[in-house]
Amino acid sequence: MDLHIPLLLVIIAVAALAAGAWALRNRRSGAGRGPAAELSAARPGAPPAEPADGPSFVPAPPGFSACQKKIALIGDGGVGKTSLVNRFVKGHFDDRYIHTIGTNVKKKPVLLPEEKAEITLMVWDMQGQRNDPTVMTHMFRSEGAIVVCDVTRDQTFNSIPEWIALLEKELGHRVPMVLLGNKADLEEQSLIGQSQLQYMASRYGASWHLTSAKTGQNVEEAFTELARRTLSGK
Repeated sequence: MDLHIPLLLVIIAVAALAAGAWALRNRRSGAGRGPAAELSAARPGAPPAEPADGPSFVPAPPGFSACQKKIALIGDGGVGKTSLVNRFVKGHFDDRYIHTIGTNVKKKPVLLPEEKAEITLMVWDMQGQRNDPTVMTHMFRSEGAIVVCDVTRDQTFNSIPEWIALLEKELGHRVPMVLLGNKADLEEQSLIGQSQLQYMASRYGASWHLTSAKTGQNVEEAFTELARRTLSGK
């Protein structure tokens, strides 16, 4: 019997065990996490970030500048913030109500051909409780904001100034903003009209849109407009 064969089998077995241990160690250390998870890990106290969704990301076209902007997505609970960002990033709508626990982070690049720029929006979807101290923590260093109300619930519109005050208190200055009157598809139940949104937006130098996460109405337009405003700083 050739003694080299058992020795070769032992070597193969040891190599397989070493490879398995290496893979397990990498999984435990978090190797291979996506960019959003890296963003979460880079900042103490940041929420667990979800992997990037939507279409595969590609490099900016030649001659385009590229940058990232942190966006705070704020407003009362149940106004549809998570549905809006899912529609924007993933392109779909889920009519189940899922209360956001803490903060979720999603990202999507926005191309601005006229400005020759690609802005990757890092959207921080805040839970709808203004008295939660973690909300202010997660607003830190936001470079833009989307403030959402539900057009079928006027109290969510009336709380917009409180959300903006909270944001400005944390940042110490005003950032580019877009106000969204969401659930515009529920026209028969609507209590908030265009004139009210326009008035509120004018108070803060913001733009505004009536949106529907369900139909996709003005969702892409709103996020693209905010990307453009963050680039100009207005």
